[in-house]
Amino acid sequence: MSANISRNESSLSPRSLYILIIFQVLQSLMLIGTGIYRLLESPWLLSVIPLSINEIAKDAPAVLVNEMSFIFVGTILLALALFMLSRRYTAWLLSILVQGGLLLYSLIAYYQGNPRYDVMISGVILVFYLNQRTIQTAFRSNAENVL
Repeated sequence: MSANISRNESSLSPRSLYILIIFQVLQSLMLIGTGIYRLLESPWLLSVIPLSINEIAKDAPAVLVNEMSFIFVGTILLALALFMLSRRYTAWLLSILVQGGLLLYSLIAYYQGNPRYDVMISGVILVFYLNQRTIQTAFRSNAENVL
C-alpha cells in the first residue's frame, strides 16, 4: 500500500508540469518585457546624444545594470522553463534559487521605496507551486535515479 502512495506521489502529471512551465515562461516574458520597456523609456537613453562622454559614463552603469538584469534573469528563467521538460532535479533547484533571488531583489526594492509588486507576486506564486509535494517528489525522484 505504501509503495503505491510513494509511486503516485513521485509521478508528475504532464498537466502539472505544463502549468509550471507556463507560469515560468510568463514570468520570464514579463521580466524581459519590463527590462526592454524600462531601458527604452529611460531618460538616459533619450539624452545620450547631447551629453559628454563623462556624463554618459557616470549615469550609464546604474541604468544599464538595473534594466539589463531584468532581461538577463528573464532569459535565464526562459531557459530553465525549457530545461524543466527534462524533469531533472537540477532544473527544479536552479528555478528555486532564481525565484529566491528575485524575491530578495523585490524585498530590497520595497525597502528602498521602489516596490516591484509584479515580481513579488509572480515569485511567490512560483515558489508555492514549485514547493508542492507532488512537484518536489517528482523532481527529487529523478535525482535519485541519476545519482
